[in-house]
Amino acid sequence: MGPIIILDKSTFQSLSRREHSFLDKHFLQNLTPILAMEILGDLAKQPKKGKRSAEAQVAEISRKFGGSGPATNVDYLTLVFNCLADNPVPMEGRIIPESSRMVRAQDGSLGMIIDLSPFNRALLRWSRGEFSKFERELAKYWRQVTRSVSLDSFRDQLAAHRVILPQVDRQENLLPTVDDLLATATLQNVWLDWLLAQLSLPAPYEEAVKVLWRSRSGVLMSSFAPYAWHVLRVLLALVMATRHKLVTWDPTNVLDVQYLYYLPFCMVFTSDDQLHRFLAPLLIRKDQSFVVGRELKADLRKLADERDRLNSQERAMIDFALGSYPQPARDSVVHKLWKKHLRPWRPGSGNLVTSLPTPEQERAVRWVEQMFRDVEGNSYFEVGAKSTPAR
Repeated sequence: MGPIIILDKSTFQSLSRREHSFLDKHFLQNLTPILAMEILGDLAKQPKKGKRSAEAQVAEISRKFGGSGPATNVDYLTLVFNCLADNPVPMEGRIIPESSRMVRAQDGSLGMIIDLSPFNRALLRWSRGEFSKFERELAKYWRQVTRSVSLDSFRDQLAAHRVILPQVDRQENLLPTVDDLLATATLQNVWLDWLLAQLSLPAPYEEAVKVLWRSRSGVLMSSFAPYAWHVLRVLLALVMATRHKLVTWDPTNVLDVQYLYYLPFCMVFTSDDQLHRFLAPLLIRKDQSFVVGRELKADLRKLADERDRLNSQERAMIDFALGSYPQPARDSVVHKLWKKHLRPWRPGSGNLVTSLPTPEQERAVRWVEQMFRDVEGNSYFEVGAKSTPAR
């Protein structure tokens, strides 16, 4: 298992199946509902002349998951409502899996079973070219709605509350300005109303949230509902960036920005999308990473090529000594992400069930250890020397 990563559609679609296999080897992917819906939306595309049908293209994309796909994260709307209803949402870079349940073992310890989500089951069908009538209609509706969104509604709601958005002319000034607005004590009710307007909750749920909010008089949104505040922060950053022409407005911006709502549930986010490349570096925490999609693709391809150059014995040795760890290289994006987000490699960190004679096991460990010394220097083994190896 590697760093938890979220891919947007631009990166996901750009990766070949070979590159996807190395992504799955070195990362733990978090499947966001927005990615699944974007894939389904392609079902309603009109194929260009001479190209395969939309059904064939969606089936091909779905097969890149290599089966049912990774665990699906709970959708952001459900998480926002839970947060507003005083149910804390973990935001430490972990997946919040849908269709999961806690179980207790005979020794009293707790574990989690993650079942296939509806999206996981759908991906299996889509990969076989099987689509329900409902999914075909949903794809048409999805494409229609996501291409007809206007920014005016967001601006009008703020204008109705007499909120003036300060001028921002530089990328580095955007988030401090957004944070200042969100921390303004006299605007806290405005931010809650603005967020509730985007959620379109049933009236009883909305009223329950407001009752709870009134009982916490004087509390900032960032403390009252941290995840809801994150979503507000992302949305306000989008509004201000497009309002002041730091980013070109496109109706799909409101769709693309949904990927950023899931930032708290990953260690790494990757995209080639212009909006993501502008906003994501501002919104991620210091302990997270943003990677341009084509850079990740190039490195995964390089890792695959490096493995192809090994003979069968060398591959077995690498598998035994490294396991999921990527082969170290100074210019490797994947290696740098592992170095930042996971414990350092140590002898015994590899795939110990690999069938390899004992003398070869020792050779493999020495070989890989020298790789790390050549790339990182001896200091790599001095830092965290007592750490338990990651499996």
